Amino acid sequence: MEDAGRIERMIWMDALRLIACFAVICLHIAAPVVSFGVLKADPSAWWAGNIALSLVAWCVPVFVLISGAVNIGNERNANAGAFYLRRTGFFLRVVFWTAFYILLRFLAEPGLTCSEVWQSLMRGIPYYHLWFLCILVGLYLVTPLLCKCVKTMPQRSRLITAAVILAIASACTFLRDGFHPSLHHTALTLFLPFIGYYICGYELKIAETSRRNHVTAVAVTLAAVLVTMFTARWLVVGELGRHLLGWWYGAFGPTVIVMSIGIFMLAHGIDPVRLRLAAKLSPATFGVYVLHPVFIPFIVKTSDSLHLIPAVAIPVIALAVFAWSLITVLALMRIPYLRRLFA
Repeated sequence: MEDAGRIERMIWMDALRLIACFAVICLHIAAPVVSFGVLKADPSAWWAGNIALSLVAWCVPVFVLISGAVNIGNERNANAGAFYLRRTGFFLRVVFWTAFYILLRFLAEPGLTCSEVWQSLMRGIPYYHLWFLCILVGLYLVTPLLCKCVKTMPQRSRLITAAVILAIASACTFLRDGFHPSLHHTALTLFLPFIGYYICGYELKIAETSRRNHVTAVAVTLAAVLVTMFTARWLVVGELGRHLLGWWYGAFGPTVIVMSIGIFMLAHGIDPVRLRLAAKLSPATFGVYVLHPVFIPFIVKTSDSLHLIPAVAIPVIALAVFAWSLITVLALMRIPYLRRLFA
């Protein structure tokens, strides 16, 4: 029974990982549409982007929640040497994909200088989606320490710690985006605000699941999405508000924190049988995540020739990018040596 329960837990987390990856692609497609200029020129396009972003803003935090649920609390991970050795493959993949996208930037941006590349590396953003890999590297480095801390701390203290870290992260992001936009995290500190989500993922995994909690998660998540959507419309018309949109839609926006936890709880309560297909495809998630930006420009260019309205274009492009990426990764994973780059 214990093994069966563990398999069920892995099924819903594996499925959620793939769904979150699709949500990331939606976010990357919709984000350019949500600007004051687009709102003035084409309000319907802005609303399409706003609705899409509000529906998927939880994607990156949920990735971190899943990582925390998998890594924290596992006694094997308290041994730093053994844990780092098991993550060597991941660290090498991060190095490879960083080099790959730096080369791609040199090919696609003729005026790019080595100084600009170095600055992007120091910020932990060698390419616009690789910042999340930098976060995972940082979280993995502190995982053995967190495992030992979690083991000795009572649950109430763990919950307070996670809540305080998330609150501080939200406040700092608000102040930075609104009043000091020139301030940036470095590659060494980018992961620190996400420790709150990391701990929270462990707490949510061990939390009791019930129909009441499931219904509550649905209601809270829907409310958070609606508040995110309509508050963004209010923010975008003001000069300060436009600076704060990144914070509002980002990982530490108050409603995004709420909906991220709600989505995680919602997935936790779904019958694993309904998620088996997504869970089966889940090993390709890392590959889809790192490779999907390669396909976006080609599919966007194709969709432009079809003259689709934004409300249709955003989901169609996202689905096309996801499908193309998934098929490509599944094919490449069949090649023994290449498989290590994608899984």
